[in-house]
Amino acid sequence: MNENERKKDESLIIQYFYENIIFLLSNSSDKSKLHVKLQIYYIYVFLNIIHQKNDSEPFYVLGDLYLYGDIKKQNYEKAQKCYEMCVNSTFKNVGLAKLSFKKKNYEQAFDYCKLSSEQNNWEGNFLLGKMYYQGKGTDINLEEAQKFFDLSISDKNVEAFNSLGDFYYKKEDYLKAKKYYELAAQQNDSYGLVSLGGLYYNGFGFEKDYLSAKEKFELAIKQNDASAFNNLGFMYFHGNGVKQNYSRAISYYKASSYLFNSIALVNLADIYYSGIGAKKDIVKSKECLKLAIYQNNVSAF
Repeated sequence: MNENERKKDESLIIQYFYENIIFLLSNSSDKSKLHVKLQIYYIYVFLNIIHQKNDSEPFYVLGDLYLYGDIKKQNYEKAQKCYEMCVNSTFKNVGLAKLSFKKKNYEQAFDYCKLSSEQNNWEGNFLLGKMYYQGKGTDINLEEAQKFFDLSISDKNVEAFNSLGDFYYKKEDYLKAKKYYELAAQQNDSYGLVSLGGLYYNGFGFEKDYLSAKEKFELAIKQNDASAFNNLGFMYFHGNGVKQNYSRAISYYKASSYLFNSIALVNLADIYYSGIGAKKDIVKSKECLKLAIYQNNVSAF
């Protein structure tokens, strides 16, 4: 990477986070100020990756931020630009595959998936399996789907385990979802732990088990997982599997909200609005809802 290319790459990264900072500064809350600091930290991290590694990964990650939406809305045009800037063709192909799939251009997505699969990329293999399973961009072929799903987890990648867990969860095949979440949880992955805890809590695919759910959530909060804090708050607020404790519930909700979990903010807003668990405070309730709206939580509107 020559000096001109590096400057161009740095400019693109700074532009993305600068847009987020301006968006956040328009809000006067302490929460927004904290998030601004986080964006500045991201700039530092991304620029260091460029200078130290000189590879495509920062632009692949940046493409994902534009593709799925981080703080602001999705921007497919900028996502495509980022993916195309990846020198490493593996990152480029799987990024463009995800973008094409998101835009419902399934035939093009299938072609990019094939290319990334040939490069043994787990995301390409997973998406290809998903397309065979759903018959998008190709005919339904469950044997081929399972083949590529198996390839996606061949290197025991926790993201692949969780992706498969999510896939089967959405298909309401909870036993298969549990299998893959357990594989992720065995590597102490917080998302796998929280997802597994959710299955135990709701009793999807088997009987409810609040104790096992609590154990998984408690393991996940050791990694500062926002959803785990919120879920434990919910358990203590309603007294499910634990002795009801409003004070402890609020502490968990607050911890989750500090990690930018908008659901926890809505839960806190409900508490302050209803006066159940804390003194009724409409002003605080509105503040929590306002913060949740800034994070695009639909239920807060």
